[in-house]
Amino acid sequence: MWQWTGWFHFWILLRDDGMDSSIQAFAGISAIGIAYSIISIYMTRRFGNRERIKEIQKRVNDITKRQNEAMKRGDEEELKRLEPEQAELPGLLKESMILQFKPLLFLLPFLLILPNMARSLFPDFVINLSFHVPVFIQHFERFPNWRNEFGAVGWFWLSFLFSSLSTQLLIGLKNKLGNAKKKQGAE
Repeated sequence: MWQWTGWFHFWILLRDDGMDSSIQAFAGISAIGIAYSIISIYMTRRFGNRERIKEIQKRVNDITKRQNEAMKRGDEEELKRLEPEQAELPGLLKESMILQFKPLLFLLPFLLILPNMARSLFPDFVINLSFHVPVFIQHFERFPNWRNEFGAVGWFWLSFLFSSLSTQLLIGLKNKLGNAKKKQGAE
């Protein structure tokens, strides 16, 4: 509880100093979006297992491919040999789904709290971007809906998306550089 009140007091101080209120709101909402991005990446890495999910996907694709090829050839013996592997599929798919959804158990409370926190701390915030962004949730009859004006919750989501994408890009580049260095060291 102390950490929450500590952050809450930080936001109150951010709102009460001499900065322009629109800059404060922009910085505060952006910080909340970036924080959720960092929390999301951490929880996904901590409670999800990407390597195992990739292994499961490879195994499922391999089994499916071999079964499809045997069906095209009409090879009944091969299909009989593949039945035990085919029986593994429901368990593998269940494990994959659990691994993918486990982080959501921890992220969902943040997802419910942080956008509402942004709205309550900065209720009058409105930002007009110089370009339009597709919004997929609003007005399904005009899908996608292009907008350039966002309130606190909309800016939270844009901040989250941009920071999450850029963080994933940086992590991917770091991993590629690390793998290239390992490869050079092995040679």
